[in-house]
Amino acid sequence: MPLLSLLVAILNACLKNCYFPPAWKEAEVISIHKPGKPRDFPASYRLISVLSGLGKLFDKILKTRLSDHLLGKGLIIDEQFGFRPAHSCPQQVLRLVEYVSEGLETERSTVAIFFDVAKAFNRVWHAANRHFTFRHERTHSTRRLIRAGVPQGSTLSSLLYSAYTNDIPRPSSSGVNSRYSRTIPRSFTEVGIGAPDSPLSLQSH
Repeated sequence: MPLLSLLVAILNACLKNCYFPPAWKEAEVISIHKPGKPRDFPASYRLISVLSGLGKLFDKILKTRLSDHLLGKGLIIDEQFGFRPAHSCPQQVLRLVEYVSEGLETERSTVAIFFDVAKAFNRVWHAANRHFTFRHERTHSTRRLIRAGVPQGSTLSSLLYSAYTNDIPRPSSSGVNSRYSRTIPRSFTEVGIGAPDSPLSLQSH
C-alpha cells in the first residue's frame, strides 16, 4: 500500500474511533528568548511545543472539521474576531470607533473596559494524558504531565481557545462586546454607553 494511502487510512481510523494516539500527545518544549528582555528571568522566554508531525497533521484535519461545525452552525459568537476568516484587527477597531463616536454625537457617556488575558493558552483545559519534556541545548528534563493548557505549536490551539472563551457574558443592549487576538489570544473589550443624566452601569464579569 502506498505511504499516502496508509497515512489516509490511519487518520480516517483515528477520526472514526475518536482516537488520538498517545505518542502524538508528547511534546518537547523549547524556550525562545524574547527580544529586549533580560536573559536571567524565566518570563523572558517564550515556550514552544515541538510536536509530532503526524499529530500536527491530525490537528489540521480536526481544526478544519471543528471550524466548519462551530462557524457553520453559528456557535462562535459574532463578537469574536480572533482567528476567523474575513475578520481582522482594523475591522474591530473601526467597530469600536464608530460606537464611541455615536456616544459623543448623542452626548452620552461612554466607558471602555479592556481585559488583557496573560498566558491565555495556558488557561484552556484539554484532552487528558498529554506529557512534555523540556529541552535546553542537549539536555532534557524528566517527562512531566501537562495539567492544563493547549500546545503553542498546535494549529488547533487558537480555535480551542475561542471555543473555551465563547461563553464569556455578552453585553446588554446598551453595550458592545469586541474580541480580537493576534498571534496569541489577548484582549476582550467591553464598551458601554449611558444616558447623560444617569449613572453608568458597568458590567462585571
